[in-house]
Amino acid sequence: MYTEVIRGLRDGSPADAMNIYEDMKKSPDPPEELPFRILLKGLLPHPLLRSRVKQDYGELFPEKHVYDPPEEILACTKATTDPSLY
Repeated sequence: MYTEVIRGLRDGSPADAMNIYEDMKKSPDPPEELPFRILLKGLLPHPLLRSRVKQDYGELFPEKHVYDPPEEILACTKATTDPSLY
């Protein structure tokens, strides 16, 4: 599952990663924390998708905390991933 999540974020689009995420949620197996954390990190440039995953993560793992980087870091991340800059 970890490699699928990473591959979805690296090679695909955020939509690919979210499809994998939906499959994770539908799985009959108990959820594992690491794939959610990978998604949260990979979705930093996509705040709406990240918010959705973060909310589910908080419900599944209430004892865990999600780090939210400062806005200026997110702005730098978005600027470096914006294809119009290349």
